[in-house]
Amino acid sequence: MVKNRALAAAYAGAGRFGVEVFEPATSTALKAAMLVHDLRNPLSTANPSTPLANPMDLFVVGANHGGLWRSAYAPRSVLGIAAVLGMFESRA
Repeated sequence: MVKNRALAAAYAGAGRFGVEVFEPATSTALKAAMLVHDLRNPLSTANPSTPLANPMDLFVVGANHGGLWRSAYAPRSVLGIAAVLGMFESRA
């Protein structure tokens, strides 16, 4: 549960714009799996000896963006609208 009411409302309304906000348990499990992958896979982008075409590949390859990167909207342009819509959905 998010203690900030405005942020909780924005998370609740994000689905209307194609963005999925994961539950904390889901995020924790995903990050733990990514950590194990980075530590065990010698070809992982986190391995310093792995050559990268671009330094940003470190962030892109293992990203779990929940749809934010493929959204047709800039996050700041719809944040307020998502918060207003989320207040009605979640009673935040």
